[in-house]
Amino acid sequence: PYTVDEPLWISRAGEFSRELFRRPFHATDHVSHPGVLPAVIMGLGQLAADTMNDARRLVPSDPGFIFSVDASRLSACVVSALVVVVIFLLGARLVGREAAALGAALVALDPSHIGLSRLAHVD
Repeated sequence: PYTVDEPLWISRAGEFSRELFRRPFHATDHVSHPGVLPAVIMGLGQLAADTMNDARRLVPSDPGFIFSVDASRLSACVVSALVVVVIFLLGARLVGREAAALGAALVALDPSHIGLSRLAHVD
C-alpha cells in the first residue's frame, strides 16, 4: 500500500535519476517534488533494484523481484539511519561524545523520524 504522494514521487524520482545519468543536470529543472536530494536518494534505490532485477532476469511475477516502491523506501530508510550516525559524529566533534550520543539517541527514537524514514518521500 502506498501513501497518497508515493506513486507520483517514485515515478518522478525514477525519471529524474534516469535523465540525470543520460544528460547531466537537464532533468533537474522540472522537478518540484520530490526535491533534488530525495529524487537522487529514491532514484538510486530504483536504479539498484532495476540493475539487480535485470541481472537476475526477474519480472514482477517472480519471487525476489524488487519493486520500485520497495527500493525507494529502502534507500530512504538507509539514509535516515545514516543521519543518526552523522549526528553522532558531528556532535562528538562539536559538543563531545556524551551530548552527541544523547542527540543521536533522541533522533533515533523520535517517532516522527522513525515513521517518516520508512516512506518514499524524504523532503
